[in-house]
Amino acid sequence: MSKKKELQLKSFVITEFTFKTIFSDYYIRLCLYAETFVSNSSSAEDIVQDAFFRLWNKKDDLQIDVSIQAYLYRTVHNACIHFLRHKKVSEKHGEYQKIKLQEAELLYYSTLETSSKAILAEELQHIILDTVNSFPEKTKEAFLLSREEDLKNQEIAERLNLSIKAVEYHISKALLSLRKALNDYL
Repeated sequence: MSKKKELQLKSFVITEFTFKTIFSDYYIRLCLYAETFVSNSSSAEDIVQDAFFRLWNKKDDLQIDVSIQAYLYRTVHNACIHFLRHKKVSEKHGEYQKIKLQEAELLYYSTLETSSKAILAEELQHIILDTVNSFPEKTKEAFLLSREEDLKNQEIAERLNLSIKAVEYHISKALLSLRKALNDYL
């Protein structure tokens, strides 16, 4: 699209014909641009389609003070950033849920009530203590702060001067070791 055409787009309402022209001129380029951020062609297409959908819905109220190209690229860029932030939060939540599920599986056996189950529970407690005592120092500290003092990962990270990712790694490592040690009982 020539510079003159882009300047004209600022001064009139986007018609269906104009929209189709803009769509055909920019769709593929914007999909490739979005894919450089999100590394997934399907997600990139969704982002670009959403950008065009919003452009069409705002066509009557839209005031573009830059070229339509700059407007579309900025819209897609911002949508990619939003997508990546949302993906990061979702992944973090999934990891948290996975850890909680592992904890629940381990705690199931520590709450057994009958006498025969109490013996089993005592045996499990021994295995758990031996396993926890065999952890490397940082793993042991992170795990015990999490379980005995009920600290959140952020609080553990501050106390041990570690990153949150390092704390998550140590706790996951501890739970994996416990799971292996208790494999015959799970």
